[in-house]
Amino acid sequence: MQASAVRWPRRKFDPAEKNDLKEYKFFLDNSQWRNNCPFELEWPYLTIPEMIRDKLINTYLKTMIEKASDAGSRKRNNGNHAGRVR
Repeated sequence: MQASAVRWPRRKFDPAEKNDLKEYKFFLDNSQWRNNCPFELEWPYLTIPEMIRDKLINTYLKTMIEKASDAGSRKRNNGNHAGRVR
């Protein structure tokens, strides 16, 4: 049997999925996948590690921007003196 004929189930990497993060951490720690790489390569990426790194960075940035926006909203609302008599 040719190596190219061997198939295993693959899935899209989900940065919100704990098992996907654990699988990637194993790869980072050991420079190899636990069994075979469980993730499918998505366009326009050339490598799966590059794809995962990009998805994690984008997820992190979105989370940090949302937190910063929420904190800015709270700060503005706390500074609202609409009830103060002049």
